[in-house]
Amino acid sequence: MRHNPNYLLREIAHIPYLLPYGQLIADHRPGVRLNKTGAWLWRQMETNQTTEGLRSLFVSQFAPSPEELPFLEKDFSQFLHTLQLYHMLENDPSHTDSLEHTQAPLSYPSIPPTDAPHTSICIGGLHIKIIGPREALGDYFHGYESCFDTTCQTITLRFPASDTPQLFCSGHMDRTPLLHSRDLVLFDMGDFYLLLFPSMKYIREAWLAKDASQADIHCVPGLRNPLREELFHAIRFLFLYLAQKHHRMVLHSASLLYRRKAWLFSGSSGTGKSTHTNLWHKQFHVPLLNGDLNLLALENGKPVIHGLPWCGTSGISQTGTYPLGGIILLKQSQKDFMETLSPDARQLLVLQRLISPVWTPDQLDACLDFVEALADHIYIARLHCTQKNTAAETARQEIDAYISP
Repeated sequence: MRHNPNYLLREIAHIPYLLPYGQLIADHRPGVRLNKTGAWLWRQMETNQTTEGLRSLFVSQFAPSPEELPFLEKDFSQFLHTLQLYHMLENDPSHTDSLEHTQAPLSYPSIPPTDAPHTSICIGGLHIKIIGPREALGDYFHGYESCFDTTCQTITLRFPASDTPQLFCSGHMDRTPLLHSRDLVLFDMGDFYLLLFPSMKYIREAWLAKDASQADIHCVPGLRNPLREELFHAIRFLFLYLAQKHHRMVLHSASLLYRRKAWLFSGSSGTGKSTHTNLWHKQFHVPLLNGDLNLLALENGKPVIHGLPWCGTSGISQTGTYPLGGIILLKQSQKDFMETLSPDARQLLVLQRLISPVWTPDQLDACLDFVEALADHIYIARLHCTQKNTAAETARQEIDAYISP
């Protein structure tokens, strides 16, 4: 019996948590808070243990009296039951690797041509060169085009001369599957990542250098509007990786400008973040910044957000940079009130709303470090809210009290 290696033991505000990464993120597995005893048991399971062997270690470590022993064993059984409930044990029969038999297309990194037509864009201070026909991008990056001498990432759009069938390798190429979802299948190919997009029809695959400096997107022949839309979304995956390399994270949230600062409202799908920001817009006539995603950064120790072209179906996006005031986490309720959160809950809830890559342990740690640093500079609270005007008024009163105590 060993614990699932895709859960990592980490501390958030000095509280131990088991946090998922990789495929478990795609499977929407939750993080679990532990006490010190649970954290100790988890560490013992880094080597293969039988249940009886682990129980013996547990009893030996805490040396209970005869009267305490039944309660200690009950705690032990409940702990193992919790791990089984959340599929945290490697020998759990309900945990299967859905990636094990997935085949990866044969694709290799190549050097982009130096004289090919290209488009230069700048998002959040990150300069990206996209090599390929300008018309392939449509108007999706309008407002972000720029001229610059240095490039953080070069993306090459590749169109084959004919619509030849895609070549799949049959196990000869070294590859490590990292995650599989309806939108993304990801392989670690050694020096680069291979990305497949199951829901896309006109993009075959993409490869991404691990230093984020280069990427290729392989498309089917011909330019058409569906391809332009798919390219826009495929480039987002590449940008998220690049942004994380430069200590910028993307939060799933709607944002507005109030008292010269950006305020982000985040919640799970269907919670009503767009509904809530629209209440602010109608009642208080504040500008809306983005309807779906926001790029967060700490620049010279000060939190800011940068505009993004990706904004979901809202159509609301801005290209500017704004000081970040805070993040309000929304939860539907029958009445409106603001909940003060513990330090670990503030960080955990923000971490769970990031869409930045968590493919590897290092990426999880990068997200954790960023959220910990960010939480020291901004207001974070949870708003239990209705869809009435009173929800926006409740939030505004709390923000005003925070800004001007």
